[in-house]
Amino acid sequence: MSVVEDESFEFMKRSSLESLEAWLQTTGISLTQVNGQRKYGGPPPDYTGKPPIFGCEVFISRFPRDVYEDKLLPLFQQVGVLYEFRLMMNFSGQNRGFAYAKYTTPEAADAAVLLLNNYPLTKEYQISVVKSTEKRHLNLIDLPCNMEEKQLLCFLKSISPGVEKLYLNVGSRDKLKMTAVVEYKSHYAASMAKKVLSEGFLKRFDFPVVVKWKRQNIQTEVSKDSSDLANNGTTSQPKLKKKLARLPPNVINCLENKLCPTLPSECPKSEYMQNERAQVPLRQILKPIGIDPVAYLRDLCFACNMKAPLYCTKLQFISPDGYQYFTYQVSIPGLLFPFTGTVAILPGSLATVEKEVQAAAASFILRELGIYK
Repeated sequence: MSVVEDESFEFMKRSSLESLEAWLQTTGISLTQVNGQRKYGGPPPDYTGKPPIFGCEVFISRFPRDVYEDKLLPLFQQVGVLYEFRLMMNFSGQNRGFAYAKYTTPEAADAAVLLLNNYPLTKEYQISVVKSTEKRHLNLIDLPCNMEEKQLLCFLKSISPGVEKLYLNVGSRDKLKMTAVVEYKSHYAASMAKKVLSEGFLKRFDFPVVVKWKRQNIQTEVSKDSSDLANNGTTSQPKLKKKLARLPPNVINCLENKLCPTLPSECPKSEYMQNERAQVPLRQILKPIGIDPVAYLRDLCFACNMKAPLYCTKLQFISPDGYQYFTYQVSIPGLLFPFTGTVAILPGSLATVEKEVQAAAASFILRELGIYK
């Protein structure tokens, strides 16, 4: 980095920190520095409800290193009540480019993904917001086969708070070693345990144990709903609407009427927006671009600050009359649920058939959005 670039960055960093300090004084919000992360809430002041269940957390990334809670917290609080917000920090005072927001309900977390993924936080950065995997399971490898479950559980609880369950893998026993899976009450508890368990086993029992994250095969409720909703080409989402019914009215309005999220005043205007604070229906923010549904849908996504749709097609069977029946799945980055369906196409070259399937899929989506009749 050149001297000029370094001075420019230091000025931006200083300016961002001053903005953060002013915001903290104005709002009275308290942040706590814990093990490389800065935390709000967990629980927040005056919160009297129960701790959030699994599926309430989102993972946020792709934002500048000099952006802090004064810009992020108000944005994510627009979607729902935040139970906790954790910004990962390094020793230089920069953030590490990612954070976690935990809401009080899974519905609010779902809405955050729908509304804020690919959100234009600054002119150069569109943030990524996805559901957090919330890993809570650790694999313990190379345990002595003579270690009893009760003894192991007692030791784990003494060295790593938050242990909920222990599963000994009896089938993995050989003459000397076995494995086990430990379930913690939260991702944070599991993360802290992962840092101390290997050394703890070595000090207490004088043997090394390998500690790794357990691969997750568990689908969240949202993922299950996604597969339920993608049925026979229909995009009816009664389960989603029921889950989102308890959200703030402005969020429900944005989702149900397919409106662009409101941009904060410091963000650049979209070229398709007439008013930076107005929420404009999608069909009103696009210029006519002809009759190509694939191009139309692509430009629609760009107008909403989303990436281009991803098409996945598969030939299912060929009927006696020669029609080729394809299934398709169209995923739009920024939306939780893919669009799926079936279409019949007359035989042709591979490239031609592929284009026809994509065009049919795009037309279906545009009709669902009320743009095509």
